[in-house]
Amino acid sequence: MELFMQKIIDTTTAREKTTRNRLLLLKLGCTVIVALLLACLSVTGVSAASGLKIYDYQSKKNVTYTGKQVKVTLNGEQISKDDTPGIIMDGIALLSYKDIFANSPIKAKCVYNKPEGTVTIKGSGTTIVLTINSKTAVVNGKKVKMPVAPIKIKYRFADVAKILVPSRFVAETLGYKYTWNSSNSTAAIEGNPFMISINDGEEFAYTGSIADVTIDDTKVSLGNMPSLIIDNITMVRAKRVFADSKINAKYSFDSKDQTITLSKDENVLKMKIGKKTADLNGKSVEMNIAPMIVTNHNTKSSFVMVPGSFTASALGYDYSWNQSKRTSEINTHKEDSSDQTGKDDSETGGNPLDPELGDDSVINEKGTILRQWRSNEALLGKSSNVHEIAGKGQATEDIGTISVNLSNVNQKMLNVETYQFPATMPYGEVTS
Repeated sequence: MELFMQKIIDTTTAREKTTRNRLLLLKLGCTVIVALLLACLSVTGVSAASGLKIYDYQSKKNVTYTGKQVKVTLNGEQISKDDTPGIIMDGIALLSYKDIFANSPIKAKCVYNKPEGTVTIKGSGTTIVLTINSKTAVVNGKKVKMPVAPIKIKYRFADVAKILVPSRFVAETLGYKYTWNSSNSTAAIEGNPFMISINDGEEFAYTGSIADVTIDDTKVSLGNMPSLIIDNITMVRAKRVFADSKINAKYSFDSKDQTITLSKDENVLKMKIGKKTADLNGKSVEMNIAPMIVTNHNTKSSFVMVPGSFTASALGYDYSWNQSKRTSEINTHKEDSSDQTGKDDSETGGNPLDPELGDDSVINEKGTILRQWRSNEALLGKSSNVHEIAGKGQATEDIGTISVNLSNVNQKMLNVETYQFPATMPYGEVTS
């Protein structure tokens, strides 16, 4: 019996020792893991505090960058790499062209020419050629100045060389929206480029300004094609703005000879796609820019676009450009409070040779002209609208010369005139 009890005691003691050993091993393992985590955090903290160690290929020196380390997101998702972050130079974020624009969902086609020291970035119908250490870029064959030059550096910790480019310049040139968040040192790239083509030409990303249209202070629904600023002239949708609105002009487009016809009251305006000469009431009138067919490749729809100022003036309406609101403002001088600004777009397809057909027009109620006066008949049909009123000053002086813009190319009766008074000195007093 005693021998049996001794065996039980020995067995229990062995089990207790085994359990204690296991607990000791578990504690030891946890201690090692915690130590490793603390070591990693310590190394990261030291690395962040001590800066980013890089090799500058231009100066051929090892340097320590202590500024902000830039992250990049594309439509909310991070696309930059933590071990090769972007850096800030002269207030501009420089990023790896390969990480951000080539090997990301942007998928730009990029080629590095080492002997020439150039990087070519192609995307959204745009070609950008950048030269390392040069502020001059070439965009679609034209030279453009950048705020800072691309650079080539080597991240010593990651042991990898990168070419960094001005991120905002490249992103916006490719048609993306770019926002800098200084609180978390993040460059946010958003959106899809607005891809268009003009007169059946090459597709490209439109990066210029887009604009709205109002008629008597009521906004016109432009749907899939906003107004575009081309050569400093606002191009607007011909049918939507002048026919399917309270202006209610008659509109037609001949796809065979590319002729646009807009008629309102006694005014008949004929324009051709790609031609700067228009026909207004049987007289030839020169425009500063030709009408065009613009295709929105994002929605596969096409639109006839005409110069807003010229067309509104030719049909007998006042036109002004509101720079702060980026809006073409058309005034019909009619007492009509109804909202007849065209329905929302439902265009889902389009043929560049047969656009802007089939929409329903709207009914326009005639209003009342409150005040108008006669224009200088010698200027009728002249697109410049500019006339000089000579004074008594000497020929070499600015005094006495007043330029008047009649704001209308054919109307005998006006309601607005704009005068310019040039001078070589500030005016002392204006009495009227």
